[in-house]
Amino acid sequence: MNVTKGFFFLLGVTFLSCSSDPPNSFSDPRLIQIADFQDRRLSDSLYSFLIDENPIYRRASALAFGSIQDTLASSALGDVLLGDSDEQARINAAFSLGQTGGFEAVNALIPAKEDSSPAVVQEVLEALGKTIGEKETGELTNYQPEDSTTAIGLARGIYRIGLRNIIDSAVSAKAIAYLEPSNPESVRLAIAHYFSRTNAPITHSKEKIIFAALSDPSVDVRMASASALRRLDSASVLTTIKKILESENDYRVRSNAVRSLTALSFQLALPILIEALKDRDVNVRITASEVLRSKSSKGVSLTISPAKFSDGRIRGNLYASLLKVNSSEDLVAEIIDAYQEDENTYNRVHLISALSECGIKSTLEVANWLITELTKSESPVIKTSTASALVRINNQDFFPKEFSSDFATMYKQAIQDGDAATIGIVCSALSNPKNGYKDILVDFQFLKDARSNLNLPKDFEAIEPLDIAIAYFEGKPKPESLRNEFNHPINWDLAKTISSNQLVKIMTSKGEVVIRLLIDESPGSVTNFVDLMSNGYFDGKFVHRVVPNFVIQAGCYRGDGYGSEDYSIRSEFGLRRYSRGSVGMASAGKDTEGTQWFITHSPTPHLDGRYTIFAVVENGMEVVDQIEVGDTILRMEMIN
Repeated sequence: MNVTKGFFFLLGVTFLSCSSDPPNSFSDPRLIQIADFQDRRLSDSLYSFLIDENPIYRRASALAFGSIQDTLASSALGDVLLGDSDEQARINAAFSLGQTGGFEAVNALIPAKEDSSPAVVQEVLEALGKTIGEKETGELTNYQPEDSTTAIGLARGIYRIGLRNIIDSAVSAKAIAYLEPSNPESVRLAIAHYFSRTNAPITHSKEKIIFAALSDPSVDVRMASASALRRLDSASVLTTIKKILESENDYRVRSNAVRSLTALSFQLALPILIEALKDRDVNVRITASEVLRSKSSKGVSLTISPAKFSDGRIRGNLYASLLKVNSSEDLVAEIIDAYQEDENTYNRVHLISALSECGIKSTLEVANWLITELTKSESPVIKTSTASALVRINNQDFFPKEFSSDFATMYKQAIQDGDAATIGIVCSALSNPKNGYKDILVDFQFLKDARSNLNLPKDFEAIEPLDIAIAYFEGKPKPESLRNEFNHPINWDLAKTISSNQLVKIMTSKGEVVIRLLIDESPGSVTNFVDLMSNGYFDGKFVHRVVPNFVIQAGCYRGDGYGSEDYSIRSEFGLRRYSRGSVGMASAGKDTEGTQWFITHSPTPHLDGRYTIFAVVENGMEVVDQIEVGDTILRMEMIN
């Protein structure tokens, strides 16, 4: 990844020299114009900048289309890619064509493989991986890189085409050759992710993947290769995972290795999972409990005492595992008693989740308890967790149809309770044809009543499934996906005051984390974050989501991930890649960002070009690594 790191500061958001250094690049009013046109998705207003005599503006406008993704702009971007004298402008055009896709994009990218600049070709090859079809894979497999820069582009192009499930033997054969230790780290990393995140044939690549998981000098490559182990045969997986858990120092590799135990039978995986529950790192222990839950089923033998584990998430997963093995009334009662005795909301959520694994004998008992908790609780977190548990029970294979009428009544009660997030969750069950609720709930006026109380953009995640449910009950086609209209302009007066190297200290219940804001790259997101922070918005908010060796997420006023304010901001995509300590904006799709943000534990290339990066962690990743669901953002402050 080192090859492209320097590009971020060449795209025209580099500083213009003047007598007194401005805080950031937006002292230039024309760069504000370009960024504002990007933010408002005004393609036509940007075309003139693509041919401006100043390369700074050509670079910035070419990159802007990577966020707009307007296919009508592909021809103009192709002209920049194939004809601009400025290398960075061509790189940015290639990126934006890859983001946009379509016939014209591919037609411009293919001849650009002959560009004289290896850096341009690197971006072109990755963009081809995002855009070419099944008949065009030879554009990658027949390409022979002449240096490490273009080799990186080819590896990323292979990864990208794999993400799109365009996979054949030629692509995979090309891929495995680049996992050799002699290749640059960025090449090996892209290929390791190719095998870990796709269904590419892996049989003939087994030894190289095992070697990479155990011995690659890069921890990032080891962890991605460890994820690929789940696709190997049982004997290879078992031996390799044991070695990793015994000798690997980085918890992220161990966590990925434990997750690969999903490939094994319950009997083979169980002894290793039990040992992993004792791992020195909480993330590995949590992962082990999640895998144990996913693998448990009736007919297996499992003896474990959840109450002995202090971590609420692990305890919940272990209770869920036991319920899947034997859903006895005594065990259900034990879980409900544990819920009543525990005052921690998030510990309660984990126990509610466990109850969703109840068997057929306990279904109505548990469901009635859940709906009672949903309607009496004032906590949004409890409301959404109980609603999710109800839907999960409904989706179980064993769910008896004779219970559908009772569940329909419960769902109606949950929707009439009025919580927007709960409405969205429940509607996913109501609109599922296999559940048959259309025949049970003949009068569905309550759905329309609920709809009248919701508004965009605040209730985006509830309105979409509710509209789908209403259309289903009315016998109409599924409505088109919602899109947020432009509703929140960038505060340029504030943006111009934020330093390009502005640091923010985030004080959490686990310690301090310092991040550096990327105002020049993501002005809308950074300005929004600073405005919220300055008003104390994040103070006291919980970290509501943690996925071991992926992300921690915060910024939700509800504390469950469903909270939005009455505005949204736009996605800002650029050349920066998700690595360890990237700070991104959470979203429910393009241009739906608001207040929620996340920090990555490790490289996550599948997020590149899909989620805004607005900051990077400068100090405190060891704190991020130990943050769990329910930890608190105490306060934030700018550091001069």
